[in-house]
Amino acid sequence: MDSLIIAGASGHARVIASAARKTGLFSVIGYVDNELPQGRLVDGLPVLGGDGILPSLKQKISDLKVIVGIGDNALRESVVSKFVDADYATVIHPDAVLANDVQVGCGSFVAASATINIGVRIGCHAIVNTGASIDHDCTIADFSSISPGATLTGGVSLGAGGMIGAGAVIVPGVEIGEHSVIGAGAVVIHSIPKDTRWVGVPAHQISNS
Repeated sequence: MDSLIIAGASGHARVIASAARKTGLFSVIGYVDNELPQGRLVDGLPVLGGDGILPSLKQKISDLKVIVGIGDNALRESVVSKFVDADYATVIHPDAVLANDVQVGCGSFVAASATINIGVRIGCHAIVNTGASIDHDCTIADFSSISPGATLTGGVSLGAGGMIGAGAVIVPGVEIGEHSVIGAGAVVIHSIPKDTRWVGVPAHQISNS
């Protein structure tokens, strides 16, 4: 059983902590967070200090794993860039359903009730949130996120840093460009360029991201 520290102590970090405990694969020892005082308890787990404490923790704990519990893609990527020597954990809730050949990269999180079908490839530090559905042969790039209840049908590609909002639906074969944002409840029926924001049914562009 590996020791696990979660960077961040927000709601998303707490969801990861709960899932990690349920797996039975990790001993969750606490959070690192620059905004909360050292010693503060969050759901019974201590804030161990700010992110500067990680090097000393790594020296003390031989099996230390880290996962960044921050929902914002850009901020999560920024934090990862600071922890270049970290050994990143992948946390998959035991109530998620994954086909046998699904690949999930380091530092990524798959939440409860997510369903991920055959041929799906998920990069590093990505989020597949509660109840999301990813059908066959989708590609989910690094630092992207799929919000609760979103549906990606077959052969969808989500670029690095892209975000799919809660309850959104992406039709088969669509490509979502890197760092683009699909709003909650949107229905995307054609490919989306990078660095843009889309909402509505069918989805239409409202701005650059």
